[in-house]
Amino acid sequence: MSTTVSTCPACFTKITDTSWILFSKAKYHKECFTCHKCSRMIGASESLKHDAGLRTCVDCAKKDDPSIGESKTCHGCGKAIDKAWVIGLGNTWHSDCFKCTECSRVIDPKEKFFKLEVDGKNVPKCGDCKVTKGVAGLDVKEKICAGCDKEIESAWVVALNKTLAS
Repeated sequence: MSTTVSTCPACFTKITDTSWILFSKAKYHKECFTCHKCSRMIGASESLKHDAGLRTCVDCAKKDDPSIGESKTCHGCGKAIDKAWVIGLGNTWHSDCFKCTECSRVIDPKEKFFKLEVDGKNVPKCGDCKVTKGVAGLDVKEKICAGCDKEIESAWVVALNKTLAS
């Protein structure tokens, strides 16, 4: 039976210890799991702010946002947030609640996503669904604009049976 050896994204060395911290789909040495602002070690059960993939201890996060530490509510499920959270679309979310509204895949805040309004609420849509499903479920991969001959990356209009970038 083979085991996969992970590399710590903070120090770029292999993780050979039996204990490590999993954060944003990456394994870290415990001593490498630090705040990106003050470099203080963050414990596995300690609260932290996860904003754009950066690890920020609560003390540093409070300096930027005095409301941190107050009771937060998840924009996705409406329940209280007690430990780590994600900030996306100007709201706080449980990490597992920040999902694509189209395919329900959890979105890592470091990846590209798009804002959609559903029932008056801003929700995320992953880049894969935005590109492959486009408007009204039409496939936009390799669509070429009839007006400028460039590839259409996201939205388009069909007029007079021609596809045009919007």
